[in-house]
Amino acid sequence: NPNRIMCTFMTAEWTHDMSQHVPRIRYDYALANSTILDALIAKFAGPADVGVYSLSLQETVYKMATAVLDKCADIQAIEITTPNVHFYRWNTEQFGMKNDNVVFQSTAPDSAASGRIYTKLTRGRGGGSKL
Repeated sequence: NPNRIMCTFMTAEWTHDMSQHVPRIRYDYALANSTILDALIAKFAGPADVGVYSLSLQETVYKMATAVLDKCADIQAIEITTPNVHFYRWNTEQFGMKNDNVVFQSTAPDSAASGRIYTKLTRGRGGGSKL
């Protein structure tokens, strides 16, 4: 459905591999973090004028994590947690009130469809990524 809107919030953590880092040179964590955030946002949202089509949140999060490992050779692993966030019509009629399609947000596991997507990618021995 091209009119579907993906709703989530994200928590991401990554591990730096400092084994190849030259000790006398100060590591630029701010630059690394900026590069990682740019990669995550680019894969999640795509270009501002057209966006990016997503088959599923799982697919998008996997592409986000892969992009980080591709762009940042010093990142050993990345973990991303993204719960599904669903919007449902609130049944106010049960209280004698009219509802003009007002919705509420729910991440509660007991409300219809929900889920928490946890993705962790780590580098393999060949420098690539693995689930």
